[in-house]
Amino acid sequence: MAETQDHQPNTFRTQVGLVLSCVGCMVGTGNIWRFPRILANNSGGEGCLQFLMVWVLFLFIWSIPMIILEYGLGRYTKRSTILSFSSLIGPKSAWCGAWIALVSVGISAYYSVVIGWCFYYLVLFTYHPLPTTHDASLALFNEFAIDSYWPVLCHGVAILLSVPSVMWSVKSIEIVNSIIVPLFILLLFITFVWCMTLEYSGLGLKFMFSPDWAGFGNPRMWVDAISQNAFDTGAASGLFVTYSTFMTAENGVVRYGRLIPIGNNIIRIPILYSEIRGGYVLIILFFFALSMAGFSSLVANVEMFVHNVEDLGARRIPATIGCCLIIFILGLGSAININFLENQDFVWGFALLISGLFFLYLVIRYGVTNYRNTFYNNFSTNDWHLGVSWDYIIKYLAPLEGSFLLIWWMVDTIASSSAAHPWYGISSQSFMATIVQWAFWMLVLFVINRVVLRYRSRSYSPNDERTPLPKADELMMYDSGNEGVTTSRYSKLDDDDDTS
Repeated sequence: MAETQDHQPNTFRTQVGLVLSCVGCMVGTGNIWRFPRILANNSGGEGCLQFLMVWVLFLFIWSIPMIILEYGLGRYTKRSTILSFSSLIGPKSAWCGAWIALVSVGISAYYSVVIGWCFYYLVLFTYHPLPTTHDASLALFNEFAIDSYWPVLCHGVAILLSVPSVMWSVKSIEIVNSIIVPLFILLLFITFVWCMTLEYSGLGLKFMFSPDWAGFGNPRMWVDAISQNAFDTGAASGLFVTYSTFMTAENGVVRYGRLIPIGNNIIRIPILYSEIRGGYVLIILFFFALSMAGFSSLVANVEMFVHNVEDLGARRIPATIGCCLIIFILGLGSAININFLENQDFVWGFALLISGLFFLYLVIRYGVTNYRNTFYNNFSTNDWHLGVSWDYIIKYLAPLEGSFLLIWWMVDTIASSSAAHPWYGISSQSFMATIVQWAFWMLVLFVINRVVLRYRSRSYSPNDERTPLPKADELMMYDSGNEGVTTSRYSKLDDDDDTS
């Protein structure tokens, strides 16, 4: 891999910076903090292997194909999610791209609160003794998260740090990720090696890789596995659409989409580290790495929001400040009330599944084979060939698995409800609370989309069905001066009326 590439404005300056930014997109608190919690929740009496098997399955039949889809979309259209949908299948579908952006904003609002927790614990344990009992640790957590306004301040710090990180677009994003991603990878490696030297680490590994076959019949495990996989890899979040707008035809998006994902509970943690050798130093390293990993993912989520607003005509700096302010305000509920945070994690984590179905709708309506050839095989100059198996996954398998899991989760949630917790009640993780929020925001986005189209209808000509795509020089393709090929690729995307 070359260290540098022929640099064009508004693109990654180096291949290393590009890869580190993509890794920063994927690796966050979802991998380090959320994954162990979800794994434990889906473990049986015999072990956790059944969850890991399903997780790996979804990696190959959901997350990797979805990431490749996103890379190609952003790199070719040079737009984030809203205008990408509008460009390819018409402005009436822009609300689908807006939904994907909304899910990212919803996740960002509570995600920054969790990062604020990490900041607080990192500072706290540099001078505070580690608790030695569950009651002491719980009291420490409650004093911070429930009985004080420290979470609001720490949430604000996380948002404030993200402002300069995205203020200058890809330039500042690449610099930030080039510093913090290698740092947290090194710290996580040190922590992992240290933990593997502990006396009972072998028992933990044995339980983790022992199966409990009855778990395969639990619908919640399958839904948790695919949503956690989306968290771990960033699939269907739209983040890679945004970052790939800074890529060129020389960047191998199929190669990145396959290799990078493969390479890829606060109350209990202080007690655990207090009981192990060197735990005081180890927990500081852990929370520092967790803070950096979470922040790199937050930067990607903020950039997606800013990029969509910028696509709609806003200037970069005001858009950055405004978007960060909105995320801060939306996150206040999670910072003040932990039950609200739990609800937002539940609602928007599962919503990634719907975002994935919207991406699939985009490609299927455009034409799967046409999409594969136009966006990858006939566009890239230095990449792996994307085979026809991707077509079958995107057109048949992925929509089937996504729809089936969503319906299965709904049916199981209703069937397993009780008189004390009815499915139609409103609680932090109830079926009705989730559906109401999804339906409300979908309706809002749909109505806004239609109102905007009606308002702008006078300015459209009768044949104007799509948002204009970038000019040929904006695509930054490298074809040795073969301008005819470049023009035909652009024209094919802009003028193929049969795909909409």
